[in-house]
Amino acid sequence: MWLRPRTTPDPTAVFKTRALAYAGAKAAFQKLTGAGVDQDLLWRRLWGLAWAKAVAGRQISPWYKLPGLPPHRLRRFPGRVRRMAEEIERTDSRIRADKGYGPTVAFLPFFLAGAIPGAKAKIRVDGKLLREIGTGKRTVPASLARGVLHRHAELPKLADLPNLLRLYADFIEVVDRFVAHHAPRGAALMEAMMPLELAELVKEQTGSHRWSEVATLLTAAYQANGCNATVDPRALKMQYSRRSRQK
Repeated sequence: MWLRPRTTPDPTAVFKTRALAYAGAKAAFQKLTGAGVDQDLLWRRLWGLAWAKAVAGRQISPWYKLPGLPPHRLRRFPGRVRRMAEEIERTDSRIRADKGYGPTVAFLPFFLAGAIPGAKAKIRVDGKLLREIGTGKRTVPASLARGVLHRHAELPKLADLPNLLRLYADFIEVVDRFVAHHAPRGAALMEAMMPLELAELVKEQTGSHRWSEVATLLTAAYQANGCNATVDPRALKMQYSRRSRQK
């Protein structure tokens, strides 16, 4: 999930039904979507906010730990990845310079075809045309040979692997450091900031924050997900104003 753009799971049908059943929620939803707010995006934001509110309410401690992966192991992981990148570079350099491994890499499609029953390949060496019809009587299993041969055109991309691994190590390290710094108050920050982000989204798509409709839908979303909480539009507006002055 970290390596893909951040997305919110689809809201459940039960959640939508319960949310719209709250007094005034259906009218508020129609006003916002009628004014230009994307319906699917609005549902996803409401669903995410309801989830964040539930997490904050349960006071999960520590909510930021990964199941089965202690913090000390995650801290050491980037170093392991960087060492792996260095080992891959050294190994690749030695293979390509070796008198046995180097030519094998160069003629790999030819050899792979020989490991696949019925496959045909040809290659020209010193002006001579060599042909190969696969018998499958090779040390490489046919299934493995098919897989590599099928993706042979992608093999040059492997040259980027060490640098991609280093980038991944940097990515994991900075994420871990940020989480460790913000984790003690992370759930509270999510609960406080996400409603304001929803109001900002509404303003971007309609030209106005529409505090009343946003507050109604936030309350509906919270209660649809089992949280007995209400949102006052005036308090939400004041909170937004305070944050704006702090920027």
